[in-house]
Amino acid sequence: MLSNFQFDTMTIIGVVTIATLVVLISLNGHLRGRKPKEKDRRAIEPEFILSLKNAFGLNNIKQISLEHERVKFTVEQVKLVDFESLKALSSKGVFVKGKDITMTFVYDPKSIQKALEKGV
Repeated sequence: MLSNFQFDTMTIIGVVTIATLVVLISLNGHLRGRKPKEKDRRAIEPEFILSLKNAFGLNNIKQISLEHERVKFTVEQVKLVDFESLKALSSKGVFVKGKDITMTFVYDPKSIQKALEKGV
């Protein structure tokens, strides 16, 4: 019985259009329901900042800048840096390029920069 039934072009286009709309509406609803990841907005503990300073070596940090969601440190001497301690403090890793060390943290990068510049 189905072998005698023929689909015309308009029927096929209609079915494909409806299926596409259903997928797009479902995807839109799913994406709107998700909450974006938020950085940890807790106050940064002074021990964390002190550990960070000790890992870099006292007075070894020349400059602190932000690159997207990362903090970039420019140091005077790379050999004074304790990379094992830095890895423990970073959420995703430590990236080194010359005297520039870029890190990611669970805390807000701006808060880390402010705390280090204030000398907390």
